[in-house]
Amino acid sequence: MLASVFRRTVQSSASRRFASVQASTPTAKAVLTPNASTDKKETQDEAQDKYLHRPVTYPLDKIKVVLLENIHPRAMEVFKREGYTVETHKRAMSGEELARVGGDAHILGIRSKTQLDPDFFSTVGWHEHRLWAVGCFCIGTNQVALSDAAATGIPVFNAPFSNTRSVAEKTLSEIIALHRKLFLRSTELHQGIWTKSATGAHEVRGTTLGIVGYGRIGSQVSVLAELLGMKVVFYDPIKCLPLGNARQVDTLEELLGMADAVTLHVPATSTTKKMINRETIAQMKDGALLVNNARGTVIDIEAAKEAVESGKIAGMAVDVFPKEPAKNGEPFDTPLRGLPNVILTPHIGGSTEEAQGNIAVEVATKLVRYINDGSTTTSTNTPEIDMLPIRNNSMRILHMHQNVPGVLSKIHSVLSDYGINVTSQYLQSDPRHGYIALEVEKFHAKVVTRELEKIKETIFLRTII
Repeated sequence: MLASVFRRTVQSSASRRFASVQASTPTAKAVLTPNASTDKKETQDEAQDKYLHRPVTYPLDKIKVVLLENIHPRAMEVFKREGYTVETHKRAMSGEELARVGGDAHILGIRSKTQLDPDFFSTVGWHEHRLWAVGCFCIGTNQVALSDAAATGIPVFNAPFSNTRSVAEKTLSEIIALHRKLFLRSTELHQGIWTKSATGAHEVRGTTLGIVGYGRIGSQVSVLAELLGMKVVFYDPIKCLPLGNARQVDTLEELLGMADAVTLHVPATSTTKKMINRETIAQMKDGALLVNNARGTVIDIEAAKEAVESGKIAGMAVDVFPKEPAKNGEPFDTPLRGLPNVILTPHIGGSTEEAQGNIAVEVATKLVRYINDGSTTTSTNTPEIDMLPIRNNSMRILHMHQNVPGVLSKIHSVLSDYGINVTSQYLQSDPRHGYIALEVEKFHAKVVTRELEKIKETIFLRTII
């Protein structure tokens, strides 16, 4: 498969790129243009012109994937099957090191600690290798400046549901442990104190579990809880189809007033910020339990501390915090430290070997489909198009552009001027960007892509044979 790649940020002409890549078998050759000249006397436009029009033979194994933060090895297996070169690092990166390593990759894989801010996307790019895509091998994408990535034509992929079972199991295990005061009894034994007592210890069977957020994880918790004999009620602002005997309630207040244990499974938004606060805690049953395996911003930690100390909340399990260390071994503190019957874990809700393996395969597969076919399905920051492999004797043009009137007309005009027949096309857009895939009869790619590149709204251009 021959792919020629061009990117341009509209804000800065210095970030334009073009590359042709052959990608059919691990032994295939690829064509990639050389880096711009480092001669300081040469203007950037002259350097870019050389970059655009002086292709050299380039082995497919030079297409570079950089994986940070000890991403599961199953991701490497997926990339190596495609013939890509994979470089792995066990830790997160930042600053100049991140710009250097990330800017030297075609695909950059991260987890939750590496921060890809606007400065990162403004500095990477003028390298021999241009960053083509980012894979977040985790659930969220809060660590990535998504709009800045999109402005440079870089889609960002993640795996929002691959750890569903792991989080659900952890949630149920904590609810059982809190009902039985297992953490408190264990802590006492570590301190040399023997306390054999049934006081305050309860079975979960017959108790009511309140689930806030009935998405993939919340609904999975619901199913597991019913298998343990719990009654399940849930609150979600969207009308949901209950699973099993679960029942949806109309308000958060109604749920809090009837639940023996409350578990949170909501995203971090302005609406959910500190949704559990002094006012909502007052609406909870006396002696209820609270579990947060969602996002660190959804609980007012100080209010929760006061509730535990007063006995209003009988126990908590917290996995996420408003501020978390950037890496293992760094100091950590929270007002919840030292409180009895409060389970604290270091953001490991989805951290199981099974979940990480599933995440690795899912994100890596999305990235490979993007490189090979142009598919942006489930991209978090660009319009989504689900593409099948290209048909024989065809060429595919992939064009991302500013979403303004007239761009499609310009694209079709170029193709018409060169007598190129469009056999099919797919278009999706968001408020800022449009992404179109046109299947056409084969043509001389170099000449036509030069003309398409001249369309000023172009952000990204790639052709696949």
